[in-house]
Amino acid sequence: MRAAWGKFRELLPILSCKSLSFCRRGKVYRCCVRGAMLYASECWAPRKADLVRLGRNERAMLRWMCSIKPDDSISLKGLCTKLGIVSLEAALRQSRLRWFGHVERANSSISSIRFHEVMGRRRRGRPRKAWAEVVKEDLKVTGLAPEMAADRDAWRCGTKLCAVILAHKWTNDIYE
Repeated sequence: MRAAWGKFRELLPILSCKSLSFCRRGKVYRCCVRGAMLYASECWAPRKADLVRLGRNERAMLRWMCSIKPDDSISLKGLCTKLGIVSLEAALRQSRLRWFGHVERANSSISSIRFHEVMGRRRRGRPRKAWAEVVKEDLKVTGLAPEMAADRDAWRCGTKLCAVILAHKWTNDIYE
């Protein structure tokens, strides 16, 4: 989060410039600030607290860019639509699925380590959510099958298309 806020403050003259369209500001934000915020996110298995913290910080940045006060009744979905960016969850899902396709196609030790059993007893209580569980949920939400990852071009198109469809569905929920 510190890296994202540092990049945001560095680019604040551009991101809050009134002469730039919201779409342009959204592109700069998506490439520079969100890229810093979600660095290496394809390997995360985020907890709810992590997603809440990311969402809260992104909401603050987007409101600052659009010069909207917290008491104004504009939702996060409305801000994202105005700036032309997809939701944070959709961006995380797309990056995880892109990495999953890479791991599925890998012939090196990456794929063998995924299925390696760890010896010993595990601690008491519920274990943390694993990356594989998060990817299973992502596959279920997007309707993609793990077998599709073998074809690189089809997988790339599928993950991008799913992100676009989910973003479109997400923006249509605003107007209904």
